[in-house]
Amino acid sequence: MHFTPDGRFGFTPERDQDTVSKIDLASRKIVKTVEFPEGSKPYMLRVNPDGKDLWVLTASANTNVVLDPESMEVLHTEPIGRSPVQCAF
Repeated sequence: MHFTPDGRFGFTPERDQDTVSKIDLASRKIVKTVEFPEGSKPYMLRVNPDGKDLWVLTASANTNVVLDPESMEVLHTEPIGRSPVQCAF
């Protein structure tokens, strides 16, 4: 799980369900869940320090998917090397 800079929301990948969820930490409720292509296995994610981007690495699709942390819409998808392990800012 990774958090917005203000600590209001957390994001968690659900590798086996091919989803990423946004969680309101005050209410402890899921705000939104987005689906990734079947078998892509999103597993590592980070929120940009300015809070404007959410980067999600996929283990099987070998991509970095950039989401808007507010709307959870895909902003950009970029192919990366095989079996990415970590992302950091």
